[in-house]
Amino acid sequence: MDDGFPARLTRLSRRLLESGGAPARAIEQAMREVTGLLSPGRHIPDLLARPAGLVRTVTEFGANPGALGMLLYEPARPPRRGAPLLVLLHGCGQDAGAFALASGFMALADRIGAPLLLPEQRPDNNRGRCFNWFEPGDIRRGGGEAASIRAMVAAALARFDGDPGRVFVAGLSAGGAMAAAVLAAYPDAFAAGAVVAGLPVGAASDVASAVARMRSAATETRATWAARAASVGAGGSVLPRWPRLSVWHGAADPAVDPA
Repeated sequence: MDDGFPARLTRLSRRLLESGGAPARAIEQAMREVTGLLSPGRHIPDLLARPAGLVRTVTEFGANPGALGMLLYEPARPPRRGAPLLVLLHGCGQDAGAFALASGFMALADRIGAPLLLPEQRPDNNRGRCFNWFEPGDIRRGGGEAASIRAMVAAALARFDGDPGRVFVAGLSAGGAMAAAVLAAYPDAFAAGAVVAGLPVGAASDVASAVARMRSAATETRATWAARAASVGAGGSVLPRWPRLSVWHGAADPAVDPA
């Protein structure tokens, strides 16, 4: 796939999301464009068909110290009582809804009958629309963007009568780094998480160090990384049970050092 594939795929996904009652021909044309982005012999699953459910904007969900936006994807089949909650954090410059569609998470939500929570960064917070995973005030328990995401989780669980013991978070790039941060800040709120092409908690403390760490990973001991993760939680205390964590990273990633 060419270098522009992710951005072009996101744009096409956004068009599908915004198509509303568009005729089938328009959707089919967009799907043909997606197929045309793929190299010969490749194909994609039917993940980009217009979702059966609805994307809703939620303006009132409690404390929002990080000034993030909240979107919810509600599957066409109403989630059953006690359903899990999926939280997806987009990467820099991405639209939360289009990313959820392009990545297949909307299809997953439809398949398992679970709501999908989509926190969204605003340009006022970060011009690149990146979650501020490198700002200490945005990743500590009780403040900043991490606290906003936690408030969204509580609001979504209440709205759908979901299972607080089955909340899962996944994120890509800056969203992956923020996923790691919210797992560390609120380990009691998540059962598990996945970090895709992200960075560990405490890898940076400002924009300059974030850029440096993306280009070249810091060499630290396990104890140091563990201490940094624990420090953003409740007084640095370590819980008897931490969330399970899955880490995914391409060995040839040109943007974030895989190390």
